Amino acid sequence: MRCPTLTELPSSPPGKTGWPWTEEGEQLPDTMPSGKPWPRVSIVTPSYNQGQFIEETIRSVLLQGYPNLEYIIIDGGSTDGSVDIIRKYEPWLMYWVSEPDAGQADAINKGFAKATGDMIAWLNSDDCYVNGALRLVGETVVRCPGGDVIHGHAQFIDEHSRVMRFNRTRPHDLKMLMQKQGMPAAQPSIFTRRSWLDEVGYLNPRWHYAFDLAFFMSIALAGAHFQMLDEVLGQFRVHPASKTSTQPIHFGQERLRIIETLLERYGVPAGCDRQQILARAYMHKARSELVGQDFAQARRSWRQALALYPKEGASRMGLAVGLQALLGRQFFWVGD
Repeated sequence: MRCPTLTELPSSPPGKTGWPWTEEGEQLPDTMPSGKPWPRVSIVTPSYNQGQFIEETIRSVLLQGYPNLEYIIIDGGSTDGSVDIIRKYEPWLMYWVSEPDAGQADAINKGFAKATGDMIAWLNSDDCYVNGALRLVGETVVRCPGGDVIHGHAQFIDEHSRVMRFNRTRPHDLKMLMQKQGMPAAQPSIFTRRSWLDEVGYLNPRWHYAFDLAFFMSIALAGAHFQMLDEVLGQFRVHPASKTSTQPIHFGQERLRIIETLLERYGVPAGCDRQQILARAYMHKARSELVGQDFAQARRSWRQALALYPKEGASRMGLAVGLQALLGRQFFWVGD
């Protein structure tokens, strides 16, 4: 499907201006300069009671001006008006449904099963793409045919869509992913070749908090190449009702279980140290407990990390987490 124009879409709600309300992306020609068709890009949006944000999400996808888009929305049975918003944009959706599901990963997997694109991504119903993101992805697919995962920079935005901070991605390889155990980029700025779904499978519905990390680390362990794009692609929304804000402790606990599971399945990659990998997982767990204000448990996890790999205590994360856990007070954010 070709992306619609601004005049074809429903009017923006009163008071909404700028991207993606009163601004649209450039309408790209049907073919690339080489004469070849643009790669098909499939976007899946899982949705559940995000009526406050979902229309902005939808419009940020549809107004890209991209000639070969496949957009799928899987709603989990929202009761807050989200379904009425989705229906407004039904003519431009390849597929949508509103029904109960087994969680966010399950909803995304339902969308993956419908997707046929060369590249695939999911965009949560409170996140957005920046203007021109799909053009950059399509061009990169052709320019870098070996890029299995394309990732770019991101903006962190608040509930009013104001930019809070800039999230910079960096080149990633398997060793870095295993040692740092962070996402290669903010999730709205990552696109993957659909063939990797056949290679490693869909998202694991067992995981409810860090299933994205589990997926990208799995495809890295299976041999995927990560291609960094030095451009902003997405916007990750931080707001009081998000899982990141309300349930931080669960992220660290689940990350540790994911790392243990991946090591059991794939073994320790060449050039990596098992003790160091597990120590970093415990340090991430300590950080999440710090954010969740469980300082006693944060201290225990921090000490477990040091027992596994003492040098982890001298890392930037180790020093920052240790200081705040020992003082029993969080006074600054600790990055990866």
